[in-house]
Amino acid sequence: MTVKPADSRRQNLNPGQALQQGMALHQQGKLDAAERLYTGVLAASPGLFDAQYLLGMLHLQQNRLQDALRLLNSAVAQRPRDLRALSAFAVTQAGLGRHQDALATFDKVVALAPKDADAVINRAVTLIKLRRYDEAVAGFRQALAIAPKQKDALSYLFVALGELHRDEEALTVCDALLALEPNNLDVVNNRGNLLAALGRIDEAIAAYDQVLRTRPDDVQALSNRGNALRAAGRLDEALAAHEAALARDPDFSDALNNRGSVLIDLQRPAEALDCFDRALRFASKDLDIVNNRGIALLALGRYGEALENANRALGIDPNNAAALAQREAALRAIQPT
Repeated sequence: MTVKPADSRRQNLNPGQALQQGMALHQQGKLDAAERLYTGVLAASPGLFDAQYLLGMLHLQQNRLQDALRLLNSAVAQRPRDLRALSAFAVTQAGLGRHQDALATFDKVVALAPKDADAVINRAVTLIKLRRYDEAVAGFRQALAIAPKQKDALSYLFVALGELHRDEEALTVCDALLALEPNNLDVVNNRGNLLAALGRIDEAIAAYDQVLRTRPDDVQALSNRGNALRAAGRLDEALAAHEAALARDPDFSDALNNRGSVLIDLQRPAEALDCFDRALRFASKDLDIVNNRGIALLALGRYGEALENANRALGIDPNNAAALAQREAALRAIQPT
């Protein structure tokens, strides 16, 4: 029979002793036992900062975010300049999706510790969540000025630059990441995507080939390679690449969509439509797939279905230019002037 650790009152521990024992248990991963001690201390001393902070951190670790928020809010109210409590409070706010509140708290952390790269990164990540990408980029560059080889800062900077379509800068970030981790094939794959977007197709294909030499079953790299081959006009090779991806994962919606696009180029719209229909089973709200399906329907002369498809796309994005154009094309075909 397992005996549960006694709380601080049963052991006649003073608050300091109880917290020390609780921290030891906490560090050992014995969270329930640590929680009993912290709770016992707070029952005896409800306003004790260290107990509030430690129990708040424990609840944060347990993903009991509302409990953590309540305790850490009290701790911060007592000590508004305590970096540990402020940082934990901001992380909890962010975990609850309260990103504007989290940003305000991270602002306080960075004001108190402007050279703390982790704090600057956390603030910039919150800006990404708020879709304030230009400010996020500035934040990650600030962190890299403090810690030039900080991989998290580089990785998140890559994300923010991608959202802004600043591909040349993002490529430079990929190169910096690869200088730190030359064998990081996810970064190599991302680098290939950027090279393709920049029209450097041969270099993109070489990047995907580098990934596939080590990970021959990487369906994302296979399909990305197919996209690059399509951009190079090598349609038969592109089709084979997407089919290789689908042989490994028949339900991979990206590869289904990409294969369909190649089939459109090859003037095989009926086969393309089948690809798009299969892809939509797994990604029903993917606007790119819905619009590609419309291209196939128009090519097949199925104008009524093409009109329905365009309306479906406009239900996802009422201002989508491709869907509006397809709707107009379908209406003209149905009701010629």
